[in-house]
Amino acid sequence: MSYRSSVVHHFLGATLFLLSMSYAVVYLNTLTAVSGPGEGAAARAQAARLHELALLTLQRAPDQEAACLRLGPFFTQAAIVDSQRRIRFVCSGVVQQIEDNLRWLRLDALPGWHEERFDRYPFGGGTLQRAAPIRPATDPGERLWFFVSVELPSRSWRALISEAAWSFLPFLLFSVLLIWWRARQVCEDLANLDVVFEAFRQGRLEARPPVSKIREIARLQDGIRSFAEETEAAAAMLHKEKNELEAVFSAMTEAVVVLDPSGRITRMNRRAFELFPVNPGRVVGQPLGELIVHPDLDMLLSDGRIDASPVRADLHFDSPRPRVLQVHCSRIRSAVGLLTGTLLVFEEVTLLRRLESVRREFSSNVSHELRTPITSILGFVETLREGTSTEEERHHYLEVIARSAGRLHAIVEDLLNLSRIELITDSQAAGLEPVEVTGVLEAAIGMCARAAQERDIRLLVEPSSGVTAPLNASLFEQALVNVIDNAIKYSPEHSEVRISQEEVGDELRIHVRDQGIGIPEKDLPRIFERFYRVDKSRSRKAGGTGLGLSIALHVMQVHRGTIRVESRPDEGSCFTLVVPVTSPGSGTVDGGMSQGS
Repeated sequence: MSYRSSVVHHFLGATLFLLSMSYAVVYLNTLTAVSGPGEGAAARAQAARLHELALLTLQRAPDQEAACLRLGPFFTQAAIVDSQRRIRFVCSGVVQQIEDNLRWLRLDALPGWHEERFDRYPFGGGTLQRAAPIRPATDPGERLWFFVSVELPSRSWRALISEAAWSFLPFLLFSVLLIWWRARQVCEDLANLDVVFEAFRQGRLEARPPVSKIREIARLQDGIRSFAEETEAAAAMLHKEKNELEAVFSAMTEAVVVLDPSGRITRMNRRAFELFPVNPGRVVGQPLGELIVHPDLDMLLSDGRIDASPVRADLHFDSPRPRVLQVHCSRIRSAVGLLTGTLLVFEEVTLLRRLESVRREFSSNVSHELRTPITSILGFVETLREGTSTEEERHHYLEVIARSAGRLHAIVEDLLNLSRIELITDSQAAGLEPVEVTGVLEAAIGMCARAAQERDIRLLVEPSSGVTAPLNASLFEQALVNVIDNAIKYSPEHSEVRISQEEVGDELRIHVRDQGIGIPEKDLPRIFERFYRVDKSRSRKAGGTGLGLSIALHVMQVHRGTIRVESRPDEGSCFTLVVPVTSPGSGTVDGGMSQGS
């Protein structure tokens, strides 16, 4: 309903009520009003004079009954009655009505000249009843009375209405104006409240209604104002909590997927879109099976155990790349226990599972590497304790024990060196200082020269200009020795190992090329792992501990550098050590480094 029609309806209702009350007031006023001297008194006096004239005429007439008939039309009721209220002759009117009116007369005890009674009507006028004795009487032994009843005229309805209208008009006009003003004010207040409620419906809780001058509406507005302020504060708190939850939800390193009870996706966070590349605008409402295709996940969601408690499992994927995702599934229920959805939390544990596998292999390899020399030492010591061996046999046994002990010592030393290198976390702890690389390279070649001579392997060093780089000389020399020694061990006799260096941009690259057996492609990602050997039998014969390349990798990490390898079976291998020639800052390690960590 519009504002104008609302005002009209309120005004019409109030006006009808006012008119009804006005009619009641006028009616009650006329009921209690007393006629003035210009109305009832004059009419009664005229009626009384008419009665007296008729009485004189009746007394002088020789035939009173005939005279009564002639006088009857002048009165409403007229009759000649005796002292016992018996009607002797009816001049006009109805006998029964005349008898009813005679009941009030006291004709026997009437001392005065006449008796009169006047009944006033509510709206003016009335009935004048009058009785007087007839003189002289026709019969001296009885006394007769002439009774008349006259209807005095009352005011007309038109006169009454006109009088009431003119007397009530000022009050009516004032009331109409007052009602119009109040109705308009009420409707304006209601229209303002309607605007405020519409703003609330649109979410604009800051809207407030203007203060009304009507006390009841002002009290209602105060309640609405308090409600709006409390709701606005609660909404602000909810908005803040929602933003915080959204920030946490988006910043989570785990992928979160929320499903509805039918298994369709309702929400995904940023990490989920990274793990499962899909169009963010089309993912909501799609079945989970269209996004993540994995039979174990379908079985997990249909497993009844998830209804009782959260379930965790590993999912192995082959595409788009081999990876392992750990999924945590739990049901979402309402406050009354109704199922409202399912929460899936995915975490990529590919590296963790690989490290766990490396740790298990490392433990197994360490045990095996230590068990072999220890077993040899214990076996030959037990043989020597028996005392049955010859001098030549004892000498051989002691040489085996010495070699096993030396191998055991080398393994322990390499493990200790590797542990010390892993503890270095920054360049300051590494003790890096500007060092001429050529000098370090020559020292490392000198340490490997004897092993090369024993196998008749030539170490060819390509000449280069002196380059200075921030290095820990002893650590970098150890890494070079391990790489060069590894090339010598796996190269055939009478071959050669080439060592060269080049400066590319801000990097210094040292290449160590051999003509050995090479490394199969499947083993390249793992050669920097501890105790990993491509050919285990050949490695043990060569006397290696299986830690040389792992130590070299960690030394390069300390120098914020990298170590790379290129190799093909039967074509030899090329190891490249890359170090920055400027002061190292924070940097990242490439694929070879991450594989060995």
